[in-house]
Amino acid sequence: MSTLNRKHLWIKADIRKGELVDADTGEVLSCFRGNDLAVHVAFFNGGTLLSVANLTQAVLTVKDPADLEGDALMYKAQASLDDDLTVAEWNARANEHALFEFTGAETNVDIDAQVFKDLYVGVNVDTDDTPGKDLCFGTADLRIVEDGRGDGDDAPEIPAEYYTKDQADARYARLYSGSSNIRFVDGMYLELFDYGDSTWKRVVLNNGELQVYEEA
Repeated sequence: MSTLNRKHLWIKADIRKGELVDADTGEVLSCFRGNDLAVHVAFFNGGTLLSVANLTQAVLTVKDPADLEGDALMYKAQASLDDDLTVAEWNARANEHALFEFTGAETNVDIDAQVFKDLYVGVNVDTDDTPGKDLCFGTADLRIVEDGRGDGDDAPEIPAEYYTKDQADARYARLYSGSSNIRFVDGMYLELFDYGDSTWKRVVLNNGELQVYEEA
């Protein structure tokens, strides 16, 4: 039985089409925010698998489409490229030309408190020509989806300076120690003493009017 330790994206980068395609689904590239991610890329030209023998590195960049000249939200450069990749290996999802690995911290990008956000992703390569050439194999949308866990921060600790229910009741009672006709019960209920029948009455505020709720 196989196991899974992270999300895998298998991307077909075709320089003739200038696009990055999810080789498994054909749909928009996507991953969960704050999750570990492995991006496997194979380079094609018009559907034909290419040799990467003349490439010195491949670069994957993720940016906010509203700020393409700004800093990258995710970035990886990979100089270790596998020129022995075959079509059969790629189709079996057994190997790739370039592998880009991101930790959960690196994919924990700001998506503006939305359920998901579509970011820009591009894959470029550098050649060993003199001078070297920078080629963009393709771009696409990368959909970052909120996984519901937020930033993963620890829950805030309860401060030491808090009062239990009994302590709160005692403090309230001390505030009215000079009065014998009012009390606070169970940390929730206000009761007034009815001198007419010598009983305690629980009172509530209803639309601005004080009303007797029940006899304690």
